[in-house]
Amino acid sequence: MENLKAPFRGIAADVRGRASCYKQDWIGGLCSGIGILAPTTYIFFASALPVIAFGEQLSRDTGIKLLVNG
Repeated sequence: MENLKAPFRGIAADVRGRASCYKQDWIGGLCSGIGILAPTTYIFFASALPVIAFGEQLSRDTGIKLLVNG
């Protein structure tokens, strides 16, 4: 019944207990500098290119009749 009174107490305790680890992870990530640029670019294009390709195929197959009204 104690969890019903403070449902997020365990999450808060976990964050407090791991705060130093989180700080170290963020500092290490920010200090990686240019080394993270190549994988980030790869993931971006690996995600974006299929969307562009399928969008182009869809517009060709529908004769550009599929529009987004906004």
